[in-house]
Amino acid sequence: MSLETALNQMAAALIVQTNDARATREQKQAQDMEPKLPSSRFTVTLPVLLEYLQLDTELNLPTIWYSWANCIKRQETQVLRDALDAFSRSADAFSTSVPLVTARLVQDMLSFQFLGQSADDIKTGLHPFIIMDGNAEQRQVNTEVARLYGLLATGDATCSLADLEALSTKEIRFGNLIAVLLGKNHALVVAFRDLWQLLQTNVKDELHSILEYRKSIKPTHILRSVQLTFFTWFAHKRAN
Repeated sequence: MSLETALNQMAAALIVQTNDARATREQKQAQDMEPKLPSSRFTVTLPVLLEYLQLDTELNLPTIWYSWANCIKRQETQVLRDALDAFSRSADAFSTSVPLVTARLVQDMLSFQFLGQSADDIKTGLHPFIIMDGNAEQRQVNTEVARLYGLLATGDATCSLADLEALSTKEIRFGNLIAVLLGKNHALVVAFRDLWQLLQTNVKDELHSILEYRKSIKPTHILRSVQLTFFTWFAHKRAN
């Protein structure tokens, strides 16, 4: 009788242990399936992001930051591509085309490198000069565009209206990028949309006259103005 009692007690203890282990496993699986907040990934730097995006709580962050918080490192680039592709099909899109996402761009954004080391830095940060558009077949064309940007930045080349139109196309895609990263209600996105809507009016004719006859302004001046505005805005936020 004592042996039977001992076996029953051992069996009961084993059942309890098994049930506890199963409950713990199920609870962990449920927690893994529950979406994580951006603060779970950006534990130290989240206040910097909230300051840049002019938000009081992470609950109002754009969707991309939640997607990055819930993905693994190797998926970060694809996550941004998917977000830009979805935005390009939305009613708020500046263009139906999607910018070419580079690894450097993704790393800059994840480290909140929204501005370069200086106002003359046009290789890092968030500004129109870093945007490259297209797919695999257009990479060679993008290389030529990058070379053209270099010539424009040094002032070694003049431009026609066709150049302005080509560069304006790049700028529109930049609008898609900042809307996804900063949110469509961000001050810089709202100002950029006002600029783009203005360019849809008779201002185009005035620019045509300035570019073709007076030649007192170049397409790079427009992009440079946008770049300096972004640099100054983020520099001011970082200083505060």
